[in-house]
Amino acid sequence: MIKFYELTPITVFDGDVAQQKAPMTFSVKGQPVRLAISDLISLNKLAHIGCNLPFNADDLSLALSLPVTNLGAVKIHKGSKQGLKLYFSIIDDLLYVFSFGEYQPGRFLCIFECAVHL
Repeated sequence: MIKFYELTPITVFDGDVAQQKAPMTFSVKGQPVRLAISDLISLNKLAHIGCNLPFNADDLSLALSLPVTNLGAVKIHKGSKQGLKLYFSIIDDLLYVFSFGEYQPGRFLCIFECAVHL
């Protein structure tokens, strides 16, 4: 079972990634979180982070009610809006999950989906 720390979607970035110089800043349970877009890691690489997690990327997608698409041997963990995929970052013993991608031509969107206790 996945123990969520926070499960409230927040749009943290909407715009041109090339223009984004400063880290994204948002608040989770009153605590500020700063994260650069370049720090996001594809959820497919969750098994390779060196932590012994009691869940995998598919479990996390299922818990968030987000689809997983299989294209042969490749899995795509889809985000909460069309065109977005799931990414993560680990900060202070929490795994932060984001939907991120090009939402419209030249317009990128990043949505904080949840934080999970490690």
